[in-house]
Amino acid sequence: MVISWILNSLSKVIVESVLYLKTAQEIWKELATRFGQCNGPQLYQLQKELSDAVQGNSDIASYFTKVKKIWDELYALITFDQCSCKCICNGKVTTIKAHQDGRLIQFLMGLNNIHSSVKSTILMMDPLPTVGSAYSLLIQNEKQREVHMEAHPSQAAFMVTNQKYNNSGLKFNNNYQQKYGGNDGKFKGNFEKQNSGMYCTNCKMTNHNTNKCYRLIGFPPDFKFTRNRKTRYPAHSNASAVVTTD
Repeated sequence: MVISWILNSLSKVIVESVLYLKTAQEIWKELATRFGQCNGPQLYQLQKELSDAVQGNSDIASYFTKVKKIWDELYALITFDQCSCKCICNGKVTTIKAHQDGRLIQFLMGLNNIHSSVKSTILMMDPLPTVGSAYSLLIQNEKQREVHMEAHPSQAAFMVTNQKYNNSGLKFNNNYQQKYGGNDGKFKGNFEKQNSGMYCTNCKMTNHNTNKCYRLIGFPPDFKFTRNRKTRYPAHSNASAVVTTD
């Protein structure tokens, strides 16, 4: 009966390689020898999935299930030595607590910014709670938010739209700010400098530098001014420009 259960759980190709073993113990040892070793590429893939895991448009329960599944797969691949000795320095307890805290931080990092207040509350706890306790607090906050949204449908529509925009544009905006600088005017100015490739420090304009700035070297005779004023500049001169208005 046990042999039948094991064989039915295997793929056809693997079954053919263990079909003639006589006992379930022999089959299990054979499979453990072949597939029980730590798989480096699979570990790498799981760690990458864990680092990229974010809540996005999912609810708390769906996001937690996704992260929990990766944790379980990692635990199945990594074999830990079970210590049976009596520890008097609490080293074992400290190690387990550090492992739990690491999982808690991983879980909180992937949450949307809408849960920032709850995340701050959890992180301020000393000692840090377990992942299960943090999950319970987040679920309660999510339920309260849903009740509030049902009572205020206009605010709910705004919050949903804003959350979708933040989720889709957060990574793009962060990359832009890291590449081109800060926000508002400074961000725009840095973007223009990077986008045009040239920037004049004299007139604060783009698409040329100080070597080709007409305000320094003089305007050409056929230059067409767009403003409603008569401007007289020495053509191709380094002299200072004189501006008169009617």
